[in-house]
Amino acid sequence: ECKIALAEYGGQVPFSFSCLRKPNIQAPNVYYYMVMHPVFDVREYIQAEELFREEVLPKGGSMVIFNGELFKLRSGGVGGYYPDFFFPKLAKARQSLMPQVHSAYYFRIFRGPPVGALYKKYPGPWQVLKAVQGETGVGGSSNAFEVLWEGDQQEPPKQDFVFQTLRASS
Repeated sequence: ECKIALAEYGGQVPFSFSCLRKPNIQAPNVYYYMVMHPVFDVREYIQAEELFREEVLPKGGSMVIFNGELFKLRSGGVGGYYPDFFFPKLAKARQSLMPQVHSAYYFRIFRGPPVGALYKKYPGPWQVLKAVQGETGVGGSSNAFEVLWEGDQQEPPKQDFVFQTLRASS
């Protein structure tokens, strides 16, 4: 993947590519890391946590996880998406990494009825939104959203809470 990206981009770039499986140790002046879509294999979450713990954190750097489907990782424990009993290494990585993760942008549609969404744009609050027909929204569309709930917690509200909030507004 790295070789393809370099070939597409045209060679020299002001950044470097590496893979999570065997990441290149970066120069001491590299403080920003981006992990792209670590959801193909649960080991990618573990490798992202190792990269954060071993290289990013000691430098005081930052790591962005793009399109990481972190809701799967947040919901550990007994009945989570990846139960701790079956994925003990992932559980350890989750317990280490997730308390330090802040969602920068999140938008998930709930098809309802009523139709709504869970939304966050850092540094703002989490919001449960309800689709409102007949009003002019962003870009002149005929749909807009009404804010039903806001919360400042680090983790997103549970799916059941979003459904209950949407249903209570009907």
